[in-house]
Amino acid sequence: MKRNTFLALVFVLLVFSTLSMANIEFKSSIYQAIPDSLAYSAAAFYDGKIYLIGGLDIAGSVVSSVYVYSNGSWYLGPSLPFPLMSAGAVVCDGNLYVVGGENSSSIFGGILEFTGNGWKIITNSMPYPVYGAIVFSYNNKIYVIGGYDSNGIIPSPPVTYIQVYDIKTNTWEIIGNAPKPLGYSAYYFNGSALFVVGGYVAVGEASDLAYIYYPENNSWSSLSPLPGTLVGGALGYYENYLFLVGGLYDVNGLPQQGEILFYYNGTWRNAGIMEEQATMFSASVEIGNTLIILGGYGQSGLQTNAMQAVSIYLPPPKPQIVSVISGNETITVKWYDINASGYYLTYWSNYTNKVTINVGNVTSYTLKGLQDGETYYIQITPYNSIGKGTPSEVVSATPYSVPNPPFIKVKIGNKNATLSWIDTFNGGFPIEGYYLFVNGKGMNLGNVTSYVLTNLTAGELYTIGIIAYNKFGNSSIATTSFVAVAKTNLTVTITKEITGFLLSWNSTFNATYKLIVSHQNKVLVNVTTTNTSYFVKAPFGIYNVSLEAINLAGVTKYSFTLIYYIPPLPPNVTWAISLTTIYLNWTKSIGAEYYLIYDNGKLIANTSALNYAFNLSLGKNEIEVYAANNYYMSAPYIISDVTNHIVIINSTEILVTVPQVTVGNAENTDVPQQSTSTDLKSAIIVVVVFVLALLMILVIVKERNDKYW
Repeated sequence: MKRNTFLALVFVLLVFSTLSMANIEFKSSIYQAIPDSLAYSAAAFYDGKIYLIGGLDIAGSVVSSVYVYSNGSWYLGPSLPFPLMSAGAVVCDGNLYVVGGENSSSIFGGILEFTGNGWKIITNSMPYPVYGAIVFSYNNKIYVIGGYDSNGIIPSPPVTYIQVYDIKTNTWEIIGNAPKPLGYSAYYFNGSALFVVGGYVAVGEASDLAYIYYPENNSWSSLSPLPGTLVGGALGYYENYLFLVGGLYDVNGLPQQGEILFYYNGTWRNAGIMEEQATMFSASVEIGNTLIILGGYGQSGLQTNAMQAVSIYLPPPKPQIVSVISGNETITVKWYDINASGYYLTYWSNYTNKVTINVGNVTSYTLKGLQDGETYYIQITPYNSIGKGTPSEVVSATPYSVPNPPFIKVKIGNKNATLSWIDTFNGGFPIEGYYLFVNGKGMNLGNVTSYVLTNLTAGELYTIGIIAYNKFGNSSIATTSFVAVAKTNLTVTITKEITGFLLSWNSTFNATYKLIVSHQNKVLVNVTTTNTSYFVKAPFGIYNVSLEAINLAGVTKYSFTLIYYIPPLPPNVTWAISLTTIYLNWTKSIGAEYYLIYDNGKLIANTSALNYAFNLSLGKNEIEVYAANNYYMSAPYIISDVTNHIVIINSTEILVTVPQVTVGNAENTDVPQQSTSTDLKSAIIVVVVFVLALLMILVIVKERNDKYW
């Protein structure tokens, strides 16, 4: 053991100070010493014990030790697999984890899980390995905010990343950034909000800023800044009060250690008392209203082995009354326990003065000897050593000997409703029966506690009333209302667009909808919504669609197969002829996946390109170009206004007929069709080419020349 180890045998209060301000009281004390003098350790309260993990010892060595505090004494727990300092310790989903940290050679970019008798690495792939970061757990995920990603050889500012580790999927994700770089900040997470105070925001630059981070929606807000800058402090939170302990606190260039501040009415206030041993870069855990400070650097600049406690005491909060039950000349009041030292009960009526009774540390009390039929008003006020707390709301009750009205429950079904009720107080005598009223019409049910209403009209409001009676008479009426419902009907429409398809639906009643869209057994969309439309961005294909409408009456399911293709537009073709080769070019047609080319009614090409060339046959050629996909085919391209062109070879005229291309109107069809036009054949490229072989031309010319010779 290191210095001051004799304190390990002592668990007594050495120094005790108090402050009372604005009905807030602080107490500072020193408890049993830690077995070693450490700074930059991590700490967590787990399984009813305090775990002090790793750190930097007084010799300047990073340690792997784990000390456990239980039943008033420290003992050595299972050591880490390697030394770590400036790590984070957190309890998540019932397990203890150590996150990040550094040692003399590297930064640990992972998470260690405590197995009970040792530690195991569950991930080693933190996107940005850091130390000195903010670490907390929320929704079965571990959050790591800020910290340093440099091992200290070259000074660098802390980072702003919000890194999140999902324990269930064993994956990391960076979900955003903090407003400022944050390193060695004081922080506390209360289960829904993270409070962050001070810390390094640049190399050697401490901050006076205070923030609140909400992991539910990944947002930040600001609190009033500190009067000075702070780094390496510890933050506590109790009953909506923040209190700050220790750290290096600098006000106007005057460094201070051991300060205790608290946040009250939007302002940071000095508590007026100090840590018994001023510390910074210590570990801390909060248990109830007490912040336990473990180790850290003392005023001497060396590590300390002090275990300190700073407690906050407040007047008790406002109690909540659970029930008020009237009886024969009695009223029984029950309320929730708020850890007060005791309670005052004050009651009065319109005919009596207020009477206050110190009922002690109880959570129920019965007033007796009251006047039946007279209304009494009751209020509960808690108290503790600080003083009286906030009084409860005023409740009223009238004692009598008939039953109290029953408590009604309604379970709504498909055009039916099941009514059930329970007694709150029978007046001191057995209940003999109940009257049921439905929209004003009554019936005596006898001594039953449930009834089923059937053949209800969906959308109609039903008002239910139940009266209990005993031999002394009827209770007042208990009422409730509900709107009858039925399973909804669905009507679905589909709008196909270029980038996907829009599913729209109508239902006969309001509902929550669950939409599942899958393709080849792969789920592409799985959403639950109250909207009545959803656009699915997807490529052409065949999809399975399931839509469920869910309301109180049940579930209506609508499933179908959607063939998502659109009819392509006809291609816009241009062409040219070189000798016996024709060259076709066209622009991309909306909705097309490929193009079909026919010559004289015969398919000669299936291509996804935007051009094609081939040799013409002798004689007349009829060419058709279609845009197509796996389900539709467009109309062919239309040619009109054919003109003749003349080619002259050796003074011999050879007539070549070449049609000129113009764009006409075309209609899309689902399947390929032969043209039935009687003019230029709708959507046909007609090429009439009289091709003569060059040798034959030369022979004819030669014969004619020989004749004249």
